[in-house]
This record gives sequence, C-alpha cells and structure tokens, in this order.
Amino acid sequence: MKEYGESIMAERARKRISQADLAKRLGWYPSTLVEIELGRVGVDSETYRRVLDAIEGEEEAKETLTGVRG
Repeated sequence: MKEYGESIMAERARKRISQADLAKRLGWYPSTLVEIELGRVGVDSETYRRVLDAIEGEEEAKETLTGVRG
C-alpha cells in the first residue's frame, strides 16, 4: 500500500535515522526506500511492519552504542 510511505518517512525522521542507514538494515538499496517513502512504490502490511521493526531496532542499536535514549 502506498499510504505506508508517508508513515515510514515520518517515523524514520522522528527517530533521526537516515535513509541510507535504514535501507542498509533492511538489505535494500537506498533508492528503494526513497521510492516507498514518496509513495511511488507500495508495500504490503508485512513489509511495513518489517520496516517499523527495523526503525525500532536501529534506535535501540544507537542507544546501546551511545548510552543515550531518543
């Protein structure tokens, strides 16, 4: 679903995760993530959940490395 792109972009930005970092975590090309966030490419609910889980995982990894939350 193309509606997920805007939500992914907002959550990624809120957590201050770059597109490149998130794409790497997902095993995607950064351009794929850009296309999804812009609504040019749709994703299903399972992929959407996977992206959100990766965003949360990236945030947790940053907290572990820096000792700083959010």
